[in-house]
Amino acid sequence: MEINTTSPNANVMVKSLTEQRSQQPETHVKHASESVRQESNVDFRNMSRDDLKEWINEQLQAGNMTLEESMPFMLMTLNLDAQALEPTNGSEPVNFMEMAKNVAEFHRSIGNNDSADALDRALDIMRNEQRGPLSITV
Repeated sequence: MEINTTSPNANVMVKSLTEQRSQQPETHVKHASESVRQESNVDFRNMSRDDLKEWINEQLQAGNMTLEESMPFMLMTLNLDAQALEPTNGSEPVNFMEMAKNVAEFHRSIGNNDSADALDRALDIMRNEQRGPLSITV
């Protein structure tokens, strides 16, 4: 098997979330977890990976999120075909809230608490940004 690592399509992150720690954020950067909830049109329960990438970029450009806070979100946008090692379609809907919860539980089960904590913080941000109350169908 030969893997071409020079391909621009091979955007695979190899560092763990804990290796991405940054210094204390600048005072002008407002943490997403501390932001005041405003009316939002974001639905993390039914959003494509492409939409999540766009939301991350908007948050970073607006100064509402630090790079450290964005890391778990960026990792959730990866969707690689394990056999072809190429990105797959990023337009299909995904429940990122459920994904973050499940992956955090997995990381905790293997003792990777730093990554689990980063995903828990991402889940808190999603809950704060999520539009409208959760609906329950009986």
